[in-house]
Amino acid sequence: MDNSTGSNVGSNAANHADGRVRYSYNSDIPVLAHLNLKVMHRSGKEAERLLCDFMRDKPRGVIADYDYKSFRTWLKERLEIPPEDTLGMSNRDHANLLIKDDQSFWLTLACIESGKLRTSRNIPWGVPQLDLIYPPEVDLVHPADDPQTEQTRARSSVPAEVETPPPRNISHSSARSNGRSVTRSDSGEFNPDSVIGASTPPRIERPGTSAGSAIVISSEDTPEAPEDPGEAGGGTDDQVEGVGDEEEDEGTEGNASSVDNHPVLEEMDDVFPEVSDSNPTWAQVCKFFGCPLDAEEYRLPYLEVPLRHYQLFAAWSMLTQHPRNGISSVMLGDEPGLGKTAEVICVLATFRYMHQAWEEVQEEWERKNLPMGRRKHLAKDDQADDAECPSQGRSKYGFQCPCVKAGYPHRIVREIENYPCIITCVPEGIDHWLKELDKFLGQSSEISVTVYHNDWRKVKGIRHDQAAMIRTRALAGEHVIFEGGDGPGLPGCLIKPPRNGSRNIIIVSQLMARKLVQLYDDNTRTWNGPFKGDVANRARGRTFRQNMLAASWVVFDECQHYHGGRNSVTTPFRALQDLTQTNWSHARRDQGTTMAIGITADFLVTGPPLWRPFIRHAEECNGTKELKLGPIKKLADLDEFENYWDYVVRYRHDENRRDAVNQRTEGLRELFRTFVPKTIIARRYDTKWFGKPILDVPVEIQDRRHDSSGTGAAHEAMSTLCARVRAWADMEFNEQLGQFQMGRRADEPDREEEQRKALLRAAQGNAGGNMPRAFVALQRSTTYPTLARLWVERVVADGEFAATAINMLASRVTDMIYGHSEVDREAVLAILRESPFWGYIDELRSNSPKYQALCGYIDEMTGLNGEDTAPPQGPPDGSGIRHMLAFHNTITSAFITFMLLYVDYPSLDFIFIHAGLSPKERGELASYVQQDCTTECRNKVVVSTYRLFGSGFNLFRANYCILLDQPRTKAIQEQAFRRVARGGQQQKTRLIQLYDGRNLPEAILRLQSTNRAELSGMGYAGAMINWDDFIIAEGKGKEKATATATASGSGSGSR
Repeated sequence: MDNSTGSNVGSNAANHADGRVRYSYNSDIPVLAHLNLKVMHRSGKEAERLLCDFMRDKPRGVIADYDYKSFRTWLKERLEIPPEDTLGMSNRDHANLLIKDDQSFWLTLACIESGKLRTSRNIPWGVPQLDLIYPPEVDLVHPADDPQTEQTRARSSVPAEVETPPPRNISHSSARSNGRSVTRSDSGEFNPDSVIGASTPPRIERPGTSAGSAIVISSEDTPEAPEDPGEAGGGTDDQVEGVGDEEEDEGTEGNASSVDNHPVLEEMDDVFPEVSDSNPTWAQVCKFFGCPLDAEEYRLPYLEVPLRHYQLFAAWSMLTQHPRNGISSVMLGDEPGLGKTAEVICVLATFRYMHQAWEEVQEEWERKNLPMGRRKHLAKDDQADDAECPSQGRSKYGFQCPCVKAGYPHRIVREIENYPCIITCVPEGIDHWLKELDKFLGQSSEISVTVYHNDWRKVKGIRHDQAAMIRTRALAGEHVIFEGGDGPGLPGCLIKPPRNGSRNIIIVSQLMARKLVQLYDDNTRTWNGPFKGDVANRARGRTFRQNMLAASWVVFDECQHYHGGRNSVTTPFRALQDLTQTNWSHARRDQGTTMAIGITADFLVTGPPLWRPFIRHAEECNGTKELKLGPIKKLADLDEFENYWDYVVRYRHDENRRDAVNQRTEGLRELFRTFVPKTIIARRYDTKWFGKPILDVPVEIQDRRHDSSGTGAAHEAMSTLCARVRAWADMEFNEQLGQFQMGRRADEPDREEEQRKALLRAAQGNAGGNMPRAFVALQRSTTYPTLARLWVERVVADGEFAATAINMLASRVTDMIYGHSEVDREAVLAILRESPFWGYIDELRSNSPKYQALCGYIDEMTGLNGEDTAPPQGPPDGSGIRHMLAFHNTITSAFITFMLLYVDYPSLDFIFIHAGLSPKERGELASYVQQDCTTECRNKVVVSTYRLFGSGFNLFRANYCILLDQPRTKAIQEQAFRRVARGGQQQKTRLIQLYDGRNLPEAILRLQSTNRAELSGMGYAGAMINWDDFIIAEGKGKEKATATATASGSGSGSR
């Protein structure tokens, strides 16, 4: 570190033996006092210096004390950067924050001091650091590179590939400006270095930012991040080498649009008619699959497990989506536990065997001289409208034979070609899919399943190896010239399905989807098309690039985690665009059909924002034709309804906006009446099927309020944090008031309304870079109020709360527990004692009413051992042993719960799920929970977060589910409870939601998830909190509590 001038850090300086100066970070001193400035030149040179070295001789205690001119003079001497040139942030999320004069320099320092701009940490000195770069990101875009430079310079920096050109069209003239067509007569220049793909599109705006935004900050310690920090708004392929996924566990849960929208759906109840025996569609389903009309469940000949009637209905709807509606997308949104995985497996298996049956039909049709007595199928021509296959009754498949031209199977195999199927899912879901495929398909040799992921790279027979690539690689067809885009044309070829392509199912994690596609890039083909013209003549004999992977069905499981935004396309859906562009039918010489299936129970809860990638795909596959989805004729039409949805969700409790809310709700009703029936399959347990609920698994959720103490040091700390949050909410109001006074806002803001909106954004994790750190600390303290004191008093370092630190220690603990046949309990406790929270274990326990309640439910569960050893009260294995799931919002709280329970209950089997465990290991632990027990087994208690284990796993061997933190959305809560309350559950369930009415974030979420009628009954007029309930008023005799921060050997109060 360059310290050529005197430092003002004072006592923070310490000399090393080698003469270097180390500055220890004292958090009681303002951050600017020990801020390190690091400037990196893109040439590779860099320099760093403490900010205090640029302080003026006579400081006045203001930010202007730091001399910008001295800073730029030093920078010119060290890196030869002209003083008048602009500096930028090295973090691309902050690309709009530029330093070009003393005012912008001081503004940046003010943002750091206020906490709006987070700094990095200097290694090894440990001080906060501001990372600058020259030239800045925005200066790298030149007019020659970007035709919209003036617009894009004001926007966030987003990789160009987030926007992919639409599919190519084969015609004599390009139908789309960004598309391509194939022509037999070409002229113009041909660039042999070109590849198939349009020119780089203009950069687009990152969701949640605007042209005027200055800072976009990602907090490292906000609760719970998506699997991929970039997936919510654009995705990234910058992952570890090979085929693995990196994970983080801090940030926002899901996407910004994932809010609790059930009160909106309450207005839509009448647009979802129940299925009854008068519905003629059920008769079509039975004819399609060959099942009886009165069947409640039916086993298809090629599946090992029977399906329920409503599952057959869903599978039929997906298989016939393209023939019936001409749409290449379908969204499966059944409630958790209804068997969405089984429905999709039925689709993929049926599709495979339909193509196998179709091959038999084609073979017979080609034998024109075959006598009528030896024919098994209808003749190719002159079929009657009501004709049936003569061998239908003897069919080994059961479904309607594709030889019947009037039937849906015939249209399916003609419209969707025989390519492989791809399942995209979060890494935690891979093991689940493997087990379910094995369960439903058995040992069938007709369907091969492979996995493209690092955890399975050494598993023979499962890994997607070279042999699997050969089986799934498309075959080259006719060589053509693709027209369109910005050039005169590019050489390429049409493709044909590989033999038995649909017998291959590839499972890939969402982050690796595009890398899977890129494995099939082929740069070795030589173009030899028959066409004439300059382009063809220049192309002939030259190599060209062609991707050789196409898919018939692409499944997106748990897509709520990576659906993207209005202006962004995430990695898995960019892969879908690549697959769609590759799928050009050699037989029809036009765009082939790639079907996309989305799977999540959130389709109706999250609403239009979650539908966007599937409407985009339908539009791209539809070419120039309009979509016929009610008011949705093109993707852009969705914007208006997405705005309606956001408005209704935000203002549904606001009586002053009642008319506007009702008007937009009526617009949404029209969308639900016309769009939803054609694109979304979403049933609940109580959905009526022939007058009865489709599945009778009762869900009785019990809300239990356990408020933290109203006195003591922890309560004072939470009051201090609430005061800071209130100050931040006031700042948000003042900012909006300033916008109004400057004429940038039409209506005058209301203080309470602006505070409400700001608090709601923060509670749902949607405040972005404007999230106050005090609010994050309150969120961490929802179960353990002591954490607020530890943070406010800076007893525990800020970094110790972060997921990285927690996961490192947790990994050592779980390695010790799961990596040995016999667990060395003392060795585990020795690792736990290294935690910075161990010294406060007694205070954490005694100050947490929620933890005490959790212990009560554990005592209740273990007290039932040996009793009610059979359903409907006890487990079906006859052991009488029950298990429990305990969920938190943050990994910090989950770790502390595990630590306390491990100390207090030495006889139980605890399973701690954290991000340090690989997806494969999490799947194995889920299977461990599901194992049958004997009377000698121990009760299992799983502790994790909603994101890591609260969706995607079948855990119905457990019957207790305790939510210790209020989830951010109703959908997250429902997903967590449905891990145990689902189809297959035979025990009586205990579903408990704990909440703390004295914790500000939980109070906000409770109000947000309560509908209008309930609010009225509770006395709330506008869903607003009372600050006096959370902040200790001055002069009311605050008591100064003493901290009970005594180190504990093995923890007191062991049970």
